[in-house]
Parts: sequence; C-alpha cells; structure tokens
Amino acid sequence: MSEKSKKQEVDPILQLLTEKANTEEYSAGITLNVKGSVVTGTVISAAEYLEEMSGQFSEEDDGEKAIREQLEEAADSLKEEESPATNYVHLKNAKLFSESGKSLPSKGAVLWRGKLTEIDGFFLGKVTAE
Repeated sequence: MSEKSKKQEVDPILQLLTEKANTEEYSAGITLNVKGSVVTGTVISAAEYLEEMSGQFSEEDDGEKAIREQLEEAADSLKEEESPATNYVHLKNAKLFSESGKSLPSKGAVLWRGKLTEIDGFFLGKVTAE
C-alpha cells in the first residue's frame, strides 16, 4: 500500500467550512460522525477556540496564567495569518452522544477539537437530547 493511500482524505466540503470559519468568522451548527461517535456543536475558528480555551485557565495560578497567555498569543498569531493551516475542526457548545443517545456532558457544553482526517461524515445542524 502506498503512503498516499494510507492517508485518510479530508472531505472537501468540511474542509471548506472549516477554512471559512478560520478566515471569515463563519460559524454554523454541525454534527460530526467520528469513529462511531456523534459530536454536535457550532463550528468556530481556531483563534476563537484558543481564546475560549484560554478563558478556562485562571490568572491567579502562575502555571495556569502561563498557559492562558500562550493560548492568547497563539490566537492572536492565527488572526494575523492570511490563510492559516486547516487540519482541525473546532466546535463550541459541543456535546458527544453515546450509542444510547445520552449526551456527554449531560449538562452544559464544552469546546471540542478534532482532526479533519478522522471525521467519517457530517451534516449541517445540531442534534439535541430528548
């Protein structure tokens, strides 16, 4: 098997949506199929993902403050790039659904990041728990 055939291809439409999120502040509800799991949320840019994640680290603790600052710097750097690399899809208000239909987390939502090469399928719109 050649190296090329070993690599998983990225869905060009999902790649386009992710690129638009990174370069034009596009966001949309989306549901992803990932290795048998279902992940749903709102597509956001990598910069917004890093900004949101940085807010989860305290400014009181020196270690967390350093992480927070590095994430903020990375977000600023991405904003300055004309066409940042698009290897990951980033979601906010994300939920993961098990085969039983229960969502994780059961309350609230989280940030989620996944490799585009690992996404098996998707559709626009979010899934909600009953």
